[in-house]
Amino acid sequence: MIGYGKDTLYLGLTSFDMFMNPVKTFSRFDEEEDLVVVASTYPFSMVTNTVFYKWNPETLILAAVDSTYEDSSGDQLLLVDSLLETGEIKLKRNCI
Repeated sequence: MIGYGKDTLYLGLTSFDMFMNPVKTFSRFDEEEDLVVVASTYPFSMVTNTVFYKWNPETLILAAVDSTYEDSSGDQLLLVDSLLETGEIKLKRNCI
């Protein structure tokens, strides 16, 4: 569905072949790429699954054309590990 109220347009069902958390799922239309973008974030996490859909006027369905998996919290932990290894930051012990 796109829109709300009397302006709602129902386009039918499509798949989301990744983990979906309905509470943290957002969609938008990317006008430059002509894609519907649906992103869902795991509970208590920064892991995000994103699926990109394109409208197929011949079959009248949204077809998935790409997907991504991002873990920005994991990326930050890897950055901290590399900074610790190079000595750019130091681990402080016994802190609360």
